[in-house]
Amino acid sequence: SWLIVGQLFLILAFIKKWSAGGKADCSADLSNKVAVITGANAGLGFETAKALLKMGCKVVIACRNQTKATLAIEKLKRETKSNLVSFMMIDLADLESVKSFAAKLRIRYPKVDILVNNAGVGWMSTLTTKQNIEIHWGTNHLGHMYLVQLLLPTLLEHKSKIIFVGSRSHRKYGGKINFKDPEFKRQSESGRGIMLHAYGHSKLANIMCGNELQRRY
Repeated sequence: SWLIVGQLFLILAFIKKWSAGGKADCSADLSNKVAVITGANAGLGFETAKALLKMGCKVVIACRNQTKATLAIEKLKRETKSNLVSFMMIDLADLESVKSFAAKLRIRYPKVDILVNNAGVGWMSTLTTKQNIEIHWGTNHLGHMYLVQLLLPTLLEHKSKIIFVGSRSHRKYGGKINFKDPEFKRQSESGRGIMLHAYGHSKLANIMCGNELQRRY
């Protein structure tokens, strides 16, 4: 079995080129394919969903806020003329929510062709997840990796594509994983600095886990 695992640049083919004002190439035929995108109610996730819908793909918007998801779905339907988009609730800051989502997803869609791990939080200095884990590490990294782990047997069986949306912040603020203190609990730094480091740390973990998935499978 094989997976395609990538960072931000691997989904640039699916989204607008923001700086150049270009358009995504939506000529591929993805009919009968199913894509799950976390955090697709806005930003890169929304644009990825739009491009995939234009290619005939079924898209599941996986996020925690149903109101925002509903508004995004209405906009996607208007802009793509496709009704192949739906919402499923997941809170990546709660591992029980991730577990529940994965169980429901396996029933609703036994085959998922594309999993885009896009959702993320940033600039949240003192917050923790439901399991009392530092918010960046728990949401951006652990939440997504737990989701991948729960879905992995099915994803491998169907040779599905797994994509991690990365960030340049991993280079500047997270050049090396601190495995002794991944949640920055023993760091003397605080405020803006700790937020930047924590975010970069979590995005580096995304890339490292993506690379390891690619190596193993």
